[in-house]
Amino acid sequence: MKAKQKTDLNYLEQGNKLEKEGKWEEAIACYRQAIALNPALSEGYKYLGNALATLANKQLKEAISAYRQAIKINPNRGWYHVGLGSILLKQGKVKEAIACYQKAIEINPTSSAFYQQLGDALKEDGQLEEAVKNYYKAIDLDCDNVNAYYNLGLFLTAQKKWTSAIECFRETLKLNPDHYKAYNSIIYALEEQGNNVADVDEQELSITETVVKKFDALPLKDLRLVNSNNNLFCLELEPALEEINLCQPQTIPQGIERRFPLITKQDRVFVLKIFNGKVWGDGPNRGVLTAHNQLIREFSHNNPELVLSPLNKLYIKSFSPLEIDDTVAFLIQKCADTNYYHWMLQIVPQIGLLRRVGINIDLIGKFASYKIQHNFQKETLQILGISPDRLLEKKHHYLYLKAKQLIVTSPLSAVPQKWVCELLRDEFLNQQIVNVNSLKRIYISRRNASYRRVLNEEELISCLEKLNVTVVTLETLPVREQAALFSKTEVVIAPHGAGLTNIVFCSPGTKVIEIFAPSFAPPMYQIISNYCSLKYYYLIAEDANNPNSDTPRDQHLTVNLNSLLELMKLAAII
Repeated sequence: MKAKQKTDLNYLEQGNKLEKEGKWEEAIACYRQAIALNPALSEGYKYLGNALATLANKQLKEAISAYRQAIKINPNRGWYHVGLGSILLKQGKVKEAIACYQKAIEINPTSSAFYQQLGDALKEDGQLEEAVKNYYKAIDLDCDNVNAYYNLGLFLTAQKKWTSAIECFRETLKLNPDHYKAYNSIIYALEEQGNNVADVDEQELSITETVVKKFDALPLKDLRLVNSNNNLFCLELEPALEEINLCQPQTIPQGIERRFPLITKQDRVFVLKIFNGKVWGDGPNRGVLTAHNQLIREFSHNNPELVLSPLNKLYIKSFSPLEIDDTVAFLIQKCADTNYYHWMLQIVPQIGLLRRVGINIDLIGKFASYKIQHNFQKETLQILGISPDRLLEKKHHYLYLKAKQLIVTSPLSAVPQKWVCELLRDEFLNQQIVNVNSLKRIYISRRNASYRRVLNEEELISCLEKLNVTVVTLETLPVREQAALFSKTEVVIAPHGAGLTNIVFCSPGTKVIEIFAPSFAPPMYQIISNYCSLKYYYLIAEDANNPNSDTPRDQHLTVNLNSLLELMKLAAII
């Protein structure tokens, strides 16, 4: 029997399937076949244009031609004009992109997405007031438009309208609880209003008042009364001090005043064992449940009620957890996946905490963690005695599981804790290191970073090298060698970044100069310097625009060399 010949629609369907599998070149071949069979197939040109634009920027010209042909065949499809506009925007042809979005709105004036994308293009063109009008229009048409809320929040942030901006970011999080950029934007706005970053984590990110809660909460005071016979067991590690006074950092007069905390809170931390316990983790949010579906709020974080509510379709779809007939330690903490600072300050300490409350980690079958992508993650886990075969990695944007015995710690704050710094020194400085050069003065380069780079770094390095400062890039150094390097150095100079995490290994009296952009100056390394008896100084650099991001924390910077030299004199380095 002769095989049935494929039609143009068959090729379109096959191309769509290949797209979902990430096989873009094969998908493009299918769309070309569909067009060859039916040159009047506007959808074929539309899909071809989208695939070409997605595959590689060098094919944008052909992608534009495909979209123009789709529009020529069927000029009354709004999404064709939007697709063309998006590619033109990538090419920097902002005015042409705006015209495309306006044409799409003319065709369909009730599309929220069209107004939101027009707003993005207008913002790119500097037409800020018009951009805001379109964001508001997008929200009026669809109150679930996440991007419209978030982009409007960024605009209000730039205008220093903090309260309105925060409300936009809250709405963003109601619609998408794991929108980590919205969390960061809220924290930035709160800090600019004068809130202590230590308080932001606990008090300001709750957005669930209007969400129907599906689970009863089980308060911590009840947990501390139960024992293993009740399927729950709670252990506590209480800090020696509730608060620690901080020395204020030194700088030179620059006309820019930065607020640094005078005290920092030391959190009480707990370890909880739950028999037949369940846990959901998606990065920003974590929900810990008893076997009877009671939410344990103190061991959850951010917005677990929102994640676990009937409003979250993803949770309902994935309602059956991955069941593990073993003991599982759940290590996933909010936004602590690929960043060295958060890994060292929030993930690694959990393992040390289990040891300190008397849990034998050799008896734990699995450790649920983020996907292990970096050498520093592999190395630290190996040092702590956790082999790769014992890892249960979060390979999607969430992990939902049920364990015979679930072990979780209370959420560890991104604000440094003194016991965490002591733990890191105990774990990584007691290792024997060989062939590590002793560098008295170091500068940590961010040349390999995609954001917060020093744009005049070559000039800066040339200046520092004359003062016997050695440039280091830490990405290729094993963690043990980083610890040894910092333990022997006397001066550390660096733009704000995760590499400064290693000052936790410095010896008392080491001098630290941290360089900030004007728009982003968090105090974590000032706090660590206080814990470790280091001499901490800071310098505010000149802001430099990052064309790839509007987020304040991502902006590049330019260092005033005369100001840096003046600060080094103040610190008696030169």
